[in-house]
Amino acid sequence: MVTLLIYGWVLAILLLMFTNERLGIALFIPYVILMPFFNPTILYVLVLVAYVLAKRRTGEDFSWDVGPTRPFFLFFVAFLCLIPFQSFTPIGAQIGYWCNEICTTMILPLLIWWEVQSDKTSYYLFRKVLIACILIVSIYGLLLTLSPGSNPYLFFLMDSIGIDAAQDLQTYTEAGDGRMFGRISSFFLHPMTFGLFLGMSLVYWISISHSQRDKYFYLTIVLLSLNAVFCGVRSVIAALFIVGVIYVVFERKIPVSKRTLVLFLVALVILSQIPYLQTYIGSIFGGSNDEVSGSSLDMRLMQYLGCLDEFMDSPWIGKGYAWHKYYVSTYGDHPILLAFESLVYVVLCDGGLMGVLIWCMFMIGYMIAVKRGVKHDFTLFLMLIAFYISYSCITGEFGYMKYFLLFFILLYIDRQSICHVDENVAESVAEEV
Repeated sequence: MVTLLIYGWVLAILLLMFTNERLGIALFIPYVILMPFFNPTILYVLVLVAYVLAKRRTGEDFSWDVGPTRPFFLFFVAFLCLIPFQSFTPIGAQIGYWCNEICTTMILPLLIWWEVQSDKTSYYLFRKVLIACILIVSIYGLLLTLSPGSNPYLFFLMDSIGIDAAQDLQTYTEAGDGRMFGRISSFFLHPMTFGLFLGMSLVYWISISHSQRDKYFYLTIVLLSLNAVFCGVRSVIAALFIVGVIYVVFERKIPVSKRTLVLFLVALVILSQIPYLQTYIGSIFGGSNDEVSGSSLDMRLMQYLGCLDEFMDSPWIGKGYAWHKYYVSTYGDHPILLAFESLVYVVLCDGGLMGVLIWCMFMIGYMIAVKRGVKHDFTLFLMLIAFYISYSCITGEFGYMKYFLLFFILLYIDRQSICHVDENVAESVAEEV
């Protein structure tokens, strides 16, 4: 029954791409976010083909312009050019990983960008859908604090499609190790992905509400912040702390800085009265902690040395695109680097010095794209990429870029003056959901 519903959802997306592209994309957004399974590369390709054919059929002018996603596109092209020269990973595996990542990362944001260019009011529909997803994910995340270690939604899906991994997932997510509510993943397969989504959502919500503060704004901030504290992923708190520092430094708003400092001190006092949270959050800044398991400073230094050993095997071009994924899928966890839980290890091992250069050029291209397309609020986009980079450096890169680009493209459109159409028209369009 569940499988039929999922197939029905996919079929509805494809059919709407031919009849009402805007609604088709609006239905595809929650599918990508809320459906942890059934996201194969072929689905993204089919959606893209359906969209292009629909535009051709209606005779609309269609451009393949990638717009502000150009730095992301060039990022993937640059790594593709390296593949023929990398011998540590089979070329077939590299191409397979590359195709999967470019399709799952690029296609949905490009569809959103293209549709907004032909119908600017469609942005308001997409924004409402994303906000609805944020609220659904966050509310469900808080509900899971009532049953630490349990996730009925994921367990039900696993059971429905015959995946026998629910027990392993529950063992990993159950309470303990200094985590009051265990590790919470909400609608995602892994708590780390949930943590990334929470941080991105918080930055995005602050950004689109930059000039408007009402009760809904503060309620949503509280909802996301509680999830960030209770989800059991310390990395999201550390990355948000970095984002907060960047905001204070670049905005240079003394009153905001004072309020932020006061709130931080009040939070420390409150947390000091809760033993579990005191130990849990304090472990972020400590070297090691007997009560909170996970990565310690000593462990990270040991992994860095192990990373250098792998890096020296091929320092210039690395061991191959997604070599770290190929290694884990073939041999299991690395004896020192484990699951490659830092973007630093991934970049150095997979791409060598050329990989570092490509990432640096990508970040420069990102800044240039924002500067050219958005005249104001540059700090908001800096906060977004700062969270993504800092979080990935702490936890690793496990398909996070597709969420980063989704939030980026919607924020980019929001801050562009071209999307500021009459709000009454926008509201009437959004009512179609």
